[in-house]
Amino acid sequence: MRYYKSFLRTLKHITGIVLVLVMTQVFWSCKKSSEKDKITEPKTNQIEEEPVLSPITGKACKFEMALQTDEFIREIDTLKGYEWDDKTKSAHLMLNDHWRLTLRRGGCDHFELSATFLYDRTLEFESNREMIFDQAKWITGLIPEFDSAMIAEALDSSKFVIQPVMEGQYYINFTDERMSDYYQFEYQTWDDSTKFKIGRYYE
Repeated sequence: MRYYKSFLRTLKHITGIVLVLVMTQVFWSCKKSSEKDKITEPKTNQIEEEPVLSPITGKACKFEMALQTDEFIREIDTLKGYEWDDKTKSAHLMLNDHWRLTLRRGGCDHFELSATFLYDRTLEFESNREMIFDQAKWITGLIPEFDSAMIAEALDSSKFVIQPVMEGQYYINFTDERMSDYYQFEYQTWDDSTKFKIGRYYE
């Protein structure tokens, strides 16, 4: 009986030692596994591109600047020969000795799709209205993102109001409610220069 009790004490002692060893092994295994997980976890801040900041708000741009390219006119043969300015997201083209064209598609906080004509002569608006509108219909008809049919209808049907700003400067405000919130047409003439621009704007 005395030997049996001694055996039980020895067995209990050995069992305790084994239990401690097992728990120690489990602890170190878990720690190594955790450290391994931390090492292999992807660091997203290293693979994400730094966002372009708005010069107005100082926050990330609302519209993705990297996606704003000249793709919208690249395949239009009539506009071949332009120079693309990636900083301003604009294409510049000499149409002839007197006419220049600037096409813009882009923006950070506000997105603009526009066409601006610059003529190195003075054009009186009323006497040249048809020619000015024809130019606007021509360029918006070339670029699919413009609602060219709607623009042509508005200009041909006088669905607009001419608002004088100052001498030689006008805003042509479209009265078609489908366009009034998005499209703007502005015209200005001064000494030996005339500029008019039609644009679609998003916020």
